[in-house]
Amino acid sequence: AGVTSAIEVSDQTTASQVTVEVDLTHTYVGDLRIVLEHDGVEAVLWDREGGSSDDIRQTFSAPPFSGAQAAGTWQLHVSDHAGQDVGELQSWALLITP
Repeated sequence: AGVTSAIEVSDQTTASQVTVEVDLTHTYVGDLRIVLEHDGVEAVLWDREGGSSDDIRQTFSAPPFSGAQAAGTWQLHVSDHAGQDVGELQSWALLITP
């Protein structure tokens, strides 16, 4: 189970740095995997870390996108690899430094 959310970027700039701000609630973050995808490239931001802790409010660096064209669809995939807990993606933001 999981959710995918997309942000469309129209700016034609080249990214020197990409960071992602994530705010999600979940009762067991060790079940979660968070992946940022753009133009067929993926960056794993969170991979079943944190054990039984609640919620993720964090800014992640996404080095695989250094040098990428900013324009296009950026997708955040959040997947739950256990079925017993629940959560919700509250918000996310994409920060692209030209």
